[in-house]
Amino acid sequence: MLMPGLNSITEPSSVTSLRLARTPSMEYPVGTGHEHLVRGGLWVGALSADQNGAFIGVTTAAKDGFTGDAAAGATEFSPEGDRMTVRSSLPNNRRFSPNAVSERDVIGHFDDLLAKRGQDQNEDHRPLGITVRQENYSWSFADYQHMVFFHYVITNTGAPLRNVYVGLYNELASGPKNAFSQWPPPGAWFSKKQIGWVDSLNLFTERYCQSLPIPANCQYSITPEVVGLKLLGVRPGTINDPLDKKVTMQAWDYAPGNADRDEDVELYGLMSAGTKTVLNPLPADLSPRDGDPAELLAVGPFAQVNPGDSIEVDFAYIGSANEIDLIKRARTAQRAYDLNYIVPVPPPSPLL
Repeated sequence: MLMPGLNSITEPSSVTSLRLARTPSMEYPVGTGHEHLVRGGLWVGALSADQNGAFIGVTTAAKDGFTGDAAAGATEFSPEGDRMTVRSSLPNNRRFSPNAVSERDVIGHFDDLLAKRGQDQNEDHRPLGITVRQENYSWSFADYQHMVFFHYVITNTGAPLRNVYVGLYNELASGPKNAFSQWPPPGAWFSKKQIGWVDSLNLFTERYCQSLPIPANCQYSITPEVVGLKLLGVRPGTINDPLDKKVTMQAWDYAPGNADRDEDVELYGLMSAGTKTVLNPLPADLSPRDGDPAELLAVGPFAQVNPGDSIEVDFAYIGSANEIDLIKRARTAQRAYDLNYIVPVPPPSPLL
């Protein structure tokens, strides 16, 4: 998805991954070669049942993986169809649609109906029977050009699901791609992450930091931007009432195939914890130079999702030149969600 402010990739399987090619992956600002995302994807967990009985299942689109891993092998989702739909709210755009939400909507469909084992999993995937409609919204003006919205509609096509949790896994990692003649980059790229959490905004943040101590040895000027992932809301329900929905933020030191995260019961425990990893001060295994954090932002439970029912969860990826503007833009993103993405738009350019 390309915008004046932020450039990222979305795929029908909801996976964004670091490629052998130099294709941008959350490049921000566009054209700088400053990349901020290695991989990311949707997680859905629930209590379900199939012909073999009751089980705790988690369908993942991305997990800790190695540089150059193919997205298709990492995900337990499968695309529905071979293309994504693009539409626009701009009257003079060739993809204009009265149903468009933003200047550029990108829509894809995928499901977990195929029982395939994801990479570095210790067990076969047991489908939850869900289909997912992913809609991305973006605008080209004001603060909106610095964010991409992810709107997920998750529909149950199988047995009743109980205590459903939805999350986004990410490995945010900022760095100067154009400074590397070799691609994929060497391992030093991944140990320069300064992460943070703003609890009042449900906002996870990441920026480049060369080494400890912070900020003296960070050398922020190498990649000065700050990026964030924000949980915006759910339907039905509300994230503002902890008796209704719990927000979980987990962060761990990157470790593909780690025995603590290679079975669905363990992943569901991470999603449903309702706690936030303490990042102030940063523990050693999550600190620049000494750690290589990956993260999960999840919400739930949706107590019962019956066959044919749908739930909705929305996130936003945000970029900024500094923490102050990132907080401001996070609030702007929240207002957009609260107003059902009806944002104040400038008049369209005239037809010439």
